[in-house]
Amino acid sequence: MHQSSPEVNEADVELTFETIDILIIEWSDKLGFYFEEEVKNPGSFEIRSNIKQCRDKIQYYKNVKIQKQLSISNILQTALLELNYNEQENIFKDFWNKHKIGSFLIQGGKRSCQKWLIYQLIKKTFPGLYTPYKYSVNDTLTSREKIDFENLTGKLAKRIGLNENTSIQEIIERILKLLKNDSVVVVFDNLDNVYEEEQKKIIERIWNPLLEMINSSENEYDKFYLLFFLVDNKRSASTWGIDFIEYWKNRHFIEPVTGVVELPIITNFQEQTLRNWFEIQRENLPKWVCHQSDIDKIWEDTEGVPKDTMSDICAKYKCNWSDIEILIAAL
Repeated sequence: MHQSSPEVNEADVELTFETIDILIIEWSDKLGFYFEEEVKNPGSFEIRSNIKQCRDKIQYYKNVKIQKQLSISNILQTALLELNYNEQENIFKDFWNKHKIGSFLIQGGKRSCQKWLIYQLIKKTFPGLYTPYKYSVNDTLTSREKIDFENLTGKLAKRIGLNENTSIQEIIERILKLLKNDSVVVVFDNLDNVYEEEQKKIIERIWNPLLEMINSSENEYDKFYLLFFLVDNKRSASTWGIDFIEYWKNRHFIEPVTGVVELPIITNFQEQTLRNWFEIQRENLPKWVCHQSDIDKIWEDTEGVPKDTMSDICAKYKCNWSDIEILIAAL
């Protein structure tokens, strides 16, 4: 009968990864020894007990390692929320102090971690918004694929539980129905892979009609938030045919903002930015793992490219940035 693994002792989670690996190797060596002894002494109860103990210890320290990775991953994820993106975050927060409905351009290079910025904006601006309806469209497109507006609306329809041949009017009505019960976040990823100027149809044929229906209702949709994020991964948004609003140049908007708010382009981390982040966060991070010299080396190796920088920071703490990306994809 399968037995559950023993609970991990919190004191063991404080062990370094190197120590845990050494313990696993030592118990594996012992296991190999007892296997050899069992061949010489078949049926020995003592040897079988020793084999079981070795297996349990190996599994136990593997569990310790997993627990430690999860713990550090959670700590690191929280710490990374404070790294850069302050300019975009401040504008976003300022907007939401006045409005509950908005669409935004998220722009940068292909390794700028645009979806991490979206996660950060939602997580920090709406701390109580844990489970909004969130739909990512185009997130599985490869860099060589091109689609048109019809394909895009088909993907959106499927994400919100409709047939891909559903009309735009039905898509709008479905979003409004969802908005009555909870906040709705729609992320249009990889819009640089949509044929040129097809992107503007998102605004003309979905966003604007949505706003018209919301504004014509009598406060029916005032309870929750509606957010559209248009993601540009190649800094090609200027070719989309959309007149973006440079909100940071005129933050005193009081009336509803109907256009797409352009958030500043995500840039590479500056060396001093990374140094300041580590200096502030070092009290929250495991002190025995990373030092200022390591952070300096990470910046030198990555030149501050967001994805490369955060991947290297995670690797230093025995975590995978890809695991965090999976978590943020689920919001």
